[in-house]
Amino acid sequence: VNVAVGDIVWAEYGESTLDGSDGSNKTVASVGEIDEEILSSESEDLTVNVTSEVTGTDNTINIPTTLNTNTTTFSFASVAEGAKITIQNEDGGAYDGQVIIEVPVGATIPEVEAKIPDGEVYIKQGNVTTLVVASAENTTIIGAGVEVGTLTVMKGNVRIENGGKVGAINRSTGNTKTVYVIYESITAPNITVGEGVVLVSAAEWDLRKAIEMGGTVILTENLNLNSPIEITKGNVTLDLNGKTITAANGDAIVVSNNAELTITGNGIVKVEKGANGCAVWAHHGGKVTIENGTFSTNDDVDGDRCDCIYAGSTADMSAGTITINGGTFKYDGENEEGHKFLLNKKDNTASAITVYGGVFHKFNPAISYGEPNAPVNFVAEGYESIQEGDNYIVKK
Repeated sequence: VNVAVGDIVWAEYGESTLDGSDGSNKTVASVGEIDEEILSSESEDLTVNVTSEVTGTDNTINIPTTLNTNTTTFSFASVAEGAKITIQNEDGGAYDGQVIIEVPVGATIPEVEAKIPDGEVYIKQGNVTTLVVASAENTTIIGAGVEVGTLTVMKGNVRIENGGKVGAINRSTGNTKTVYVIYESITAPNITVGEGVVLVSAAEWDLRKAIEMGGTVILTENLNLNSPIEITKGNVTLDLNGKTITAANGDAIVVSNNAELTITGNGIVKVEKGANGCAVWAHHGGKVTIENGTFSTNDDVDGDRCDCIYAGSTADMSAGTITINGGTFKYDGENEEGHKFLLNKKDNTASAITVYGGVFHKFNPAISYGEPNAPVNFVAEGYESIQEGDNYIVKK
């Protein structure tokens, strides 16, 4: 083995013993031995190994108020049939770290109740037949290779790593918030979900969270939306990165409340036939700049029209502003007068669409019939719309 100068990194370890009882790795014979002293640690990451078989239903671990670890792992060597393990905050406690639960691969814990409402619960290894959990708004995590029979959520959301499986997920009585189940697999898992439980891909969930933070967001895979991407604050640049966003249930992208969005990255934003929504909609002071990409929508199955790019309006007629510097735009449909709604703005409002470039399929943005069915010129001053075959191209 050749080792160059700088390849060796020295690490500093605390004092430890051969039985694994150092500050970050402790061993006990039974759950009953896990007390505040066992859970105290100078380390940010603590592991408690339970060596004897867990039996019965009276196996409660209280997380003390003084626990300062970032992660606390409970590893059970063996769990008997019919056993139950409860892990919960001590009265008055509010642990905001991660509690990790694991048994050997292929082993099963019949019942787990984990109530860590300010932290995170991670079923990392093994299987659980019945899981009842409360976590912070972040998530309860079902690890890759883990199988859970029935999961009841008292608080928080659920994230299922690629390879993890859950048979059924329900929201507990008294939990009125929507429970989002974020899955990392490419396709949606086959899970029986109860009322108030919504499946959403990890890519979509992570995109929404990134947009909330603002700045530049790069799409890393194709998305099938369950609901519109809503941008309601700050200044966001969405780099489609050549990927596709598909809305199967209404609008694709909605910008409001004086937020600003720039779309770039030569990707695709489309609304499926029957979804009855806009590819891009700006209202309530929302501002959108489209640099490039392909945007399309279709007629609804019942004949209702879907605007592809729409400025304005909500019930209070608030304005939206859209600037188009480039891109390709297509709308498969028209109203009874034969007019398309590829670009459209709400009647008699300060909403505006200004076109500086782009390709418009069977639609002339310089002579557009919007909601008043009167010609509207969306092309910027000093630019013109030139017909080439079925397309109109806007140039300076």
